[in-house]
Amino acid sequence: MLLQLLLHVNTAWACGGLVPASTTSGSLTAASDAQQAFFRVGETEVSVEYRVKYMGDADDFAWVIAVPGEVVAVEEGDEETFLAAMDSSAPTVKTVTYENNEDDDRGIGCGGALKSDAGGRNLSDTGGAGGGLGVTVEGSGYAGAFEYTILSAADADGLATWLTERGYDISLAANDIAAYVADPIGFQWVAVRLQPDLAETPEGGVLLSPLRVRYGAADDGALHLSFPARMGASSMVPETRLELYVLGAGLAVPGGGWTSPENVEGGGDTGWWGYADVSGDLDDDAAALYDGLLRETGGASRGLWTAYAGDYTDPVSGQTGVLTRLDTLIDPAIQTSDIELSVSSDTTPRSTVIQLTGTASASAAPLVLVGLFSLLAAGLARLIRR
Repeated sequence: MLLQLLLHVNTAWACGGLVPASTTSGSLTAASDAQQAFFRVGETEVSVEYRVKYMGDADDFAWVIAVPGEVVAVEEGDEETFLAAMDSSAPTVKTVTYENNEDDDRGIGCGGALKSDAGGRNLSDTGGAGGGLGVTVEGSGYAGAFEYTILSAADADGLATWLTERGYDISLAANDIAAYVADPIGFQWVAVRLQPDLAETPEGGVLLSPLRVRYGAADDGALHLSFPARMGASSMVPETRLELYVLGAGLAVPGGGWTSPENVEGGGDTGWWGYADVSGDLDDDAAALYDGLLRETGGASRGLWTAYAGDYTDPVSGQTGVLTRLDTLIDPAIQTSDIELSVSSDTTPRSTVIQLTGTASASAAPLVLVGLFSLLAAGLARLIRR
């Protein structure tokens, strides 16, 4: 739902690791209400690409990423990673038309007596040394649009001091950062700023180019798949959209206090079926229906919807495996724990189907809008890459 990711949101505080930057203008406007992450799971290394929609002044951009292991490299990500995964895993929309007849029994329901099937299609988704602070600068450099510093820290106060002295306002995230430092698995940090020549962001925000972090085992010797959701719990945006993609040997399952309802019915490979009468714009109807499902799943239980699972070949890395997509719309305040992911041996395919019903006249015109919607999403993606 790329278009929805670009809609305007009000200025707010930290979200998903974004923190305000202290500037001479006193502007503290870091915010994100939409984040994506793509995990590639290897035998000795995890590669995760992050993509966020950013609201605020570009020269105030600051991002602190908690990494559950030893950072191997920080690199420019690839838009194709997300565009290809989004296209392959997007919910399928089916339209069903019926004659405009008052005596018509439409048989609403899975397997009902529907008059005709218009077929399925995709719904596009759219440094410096640490000194005596107990902080070690492990590396620094540039990755695409970003300037980064890799840090390890033995002391939470020292890390807070290091970040604060360099303009990262972590006042709302200090307790979370302290918890990461105290965690025995051994987190490292990637502190990120936009390069100085990127002076401003468009009104309504922009999807920033992806950032890739590759990391190895943590202090406990294990590879951890973790999305730092609790870094966004202090956000003042009313709702956060998360899309997580995991490429591994089997279905990715959330843990750490996060859940995912089963979406395979009767052992089949088709998941949730939603029904709504077409009221005008088919894309709007389908998107609204899917968002309603995500809000119901997210709720107060920190739920993630398994939107898709299936065989996949990553066009960027060439890695093959099972791609799992997990979606949610959630109140940031209940993101009190990180999303801990594990890869199971389950390779059962899963998908999401949204079925819309309406009269023949009502369903014909909206089909044209799908092409326009896809072209708009592709155009925005090209604009972001420039």
